[in-house]
Amino acid sequence: MFDSEKVITEVFSACEKVFNKHSKFNATQVIESLNLPEALTDKDKYRQKKSVTNAPNILEKSGFISGVIEPEYTSNLRLLKEVRYGEISTKGRIFAKLPVCVQIFILFLVLQKNKIISLLGVLSFAKLTHNAYLGLGILTDWLGYVAAAIVLYILYLLIIRTLDSSS
Repeated sequence: MFDSEKVITEVFSACEKVFNKHSKFNATQVIESLNLPEALTDKDKYRQKKSVTNAPNILEKSGFISGVIEPEYTSNLRLLKEVRYGEISTKGRIFAKLPVCVQIFILFLVLQKNKIISLLGVLSFAKLTHNAYLGLGILTDWLGYVAAAIVLYILYLLIIRTLDSSS
């Protein structure tokens, strides 16, 4: 159930190891320090690489690591290559001291944040609609009085016309 959270936790611990050695890390250093098992099929390799490369993005969005892109020259051509380097933030240092089960639970909440916000939005809309429905009773009573006044005025005008036409 918590497979993606476990992978993100492993990537974070690898980021922390590399950060402690070099005071910054990039994706290739993190992948080398992970010691991933050899994938048998191309599909498994793709999933493995995708989960490892998505993990730093999730960690950066949640504020556990901070990243900066620095240009580097390539070896064969005089072209610049953009390499993202990262550092562990203060929030990430606190996160690293937590037990693994708590880290997994926090990452689960981070990944489910959009669903939780959507659910809260739906519940708040339902509450707003309920309040509007309750307030509608006051408005309908008032509209009823206005409608009765209009009907009485039209009736008054009809009676006056009938009296004028008969005289």
